[in-house]
Formats: sequence, C-alpha cells, structure tokens
Amino acid sequence: MSKFAVGALTPTLPHRGREPQIGKQVWVLESELGAVSQVRRLDQAADEMREAIAYLAGVPENEVVIEVHPVLPDAYSTSANRADELATEVNPSIGKPVSWIVSLGS
Repeated sequence: MSKFAVGALTPTLPHRGREPQIGKQVWVLESELGAVSQVRRLDQAADEMREAIAYLAGVPENEVVIEVHPVLPDAYSTSANRADELATEVNPSIGKPVSWIVSLGS
C-alpha cells in the first residue's frame, strides 16, 4: 500500500465566471504529488483524489491510501490558540488548554 497526504483547504466559493451562490462552498484539495480537485463535502475527498494520485504515483488505485488533512484559516487557528491561553489564565487548574469555539466575526 502507498500512503499519500491530501490537504483540504478551507471551504471557498467555486469560481465559474458567475456570481457566487450562498451555500455552494467547496473544499479545495491538493495532493503532495500535485493532483488538484474540489468537493462539496470533506468525506468525499479521498474518493475524489484516488484515481489522480494513483495515476501520478504509477500505482494501482486499490493500493492508494489517502489521509485527508483539513487546513484551517489562519484567523481561526490564531483565535483558537488565544482562547486556550485565556482559559488557562482564568483557571490555571485546568491543567491543559480547553478547546473553544470562537467567533471570527464577519
């Protein structure tokens, strides 16, 4: 079996030369071999990329194992890290930071 990583970038609006539609975001996928695609749902990423990765790697599709790694926006990561720091400052007995859902604003 051959293992490959696929980065799934934050959902974005597809570019088709027309006005974007609300609720039509897609995950942009990119493999370490250079294969690129897009899917509406993250659970579709491995199946979408398998054929292209197998072709580029020169291996049969049934030998390709794909790990999907979502890439979150920097603003989210920064806000989540800051929330963990604040939680620890407010309650040091927590021991390790607590994950918080933070508002990124609009």
